Amino acid sequence: MLALHSPNTIAFPTAFYAATRAGASVTTAHPLATAEEFGKQLEDSAARWIVTVSPLLETARRAAGLAGGVEEIFVCDSAPGHRSLIDMLASAAPEPVVDIDPAEDVAALPYSSGTTGLPKG
Repeated sequence: MLALHSPNTIAFPTAFYAATRAGASVTTAHPLATAEEFGKQLEDSAARWIVTVSPLLETARRAAGLAGGVEEIFVCDSAPGHRSLIDMLASAAPEPVVDIDPAEDVAALPYSSGTTGLPKG
């Protein structure tokens, strides 16, 4: 599971579709969520990776620490110590060969609280 933690930018759909093309499921996280809120979503969804933008990196780091289980945080733009989505998309690596069962495999796990309550996946 990959958590996409970004405002609406050109990188958002790129990250979403690249992750699903690689066989990952994606949960989208509200860019204004607190680290505690985001951490609960990370834990609940069992996300192993985060894609975010550098202005939200500190919140993503704190949320990952609270949730545990996050293997790596990527950035859409650039930040020291983090792999960049831009650089990864520019690589000449071959496309992954992924076996997907559309009847069983989850592509997206959105979270919403509707009009009341805590967000649910």
